[in-house]
Amino acid sequence: FIDGLTYRKFLFALEELFPTFSCDIIIWNWIQDLDDEGLKFGIVVDLNDNNLLNRADEKGDANVRCGKHNTEEDGCDMKDLTFYASRNIRRAEELL
Repeated sequence: FIDGLTYRKFLFALEELFPTFSCDIIIWNWIQDLDDEGLKFGIVVDLNDNNLLNRADEKGDANVRCGKHNTEEDGCDMKDLTFYASRNIRRAEELL
């Protein structure tokens, strides 16, 4: 969302269809820089598979990595969140 009015309309529409879900959206959102110059910001809500990821502890045992597998690029592009499994993930294992 690039302005507060659109974001509020979204929250009100959600509240009509799914009472209390708006509160979750407010908790899950964040402000993100949308350009390389730091001049344009937006309210971002991640409503896809990324919601299933939890934070790995300090030991570095994450089983999911941000970026593209087997590429020169290292790390996360926050405008295009792409993830891959860094190792085989067991059934019912938490995604970290």
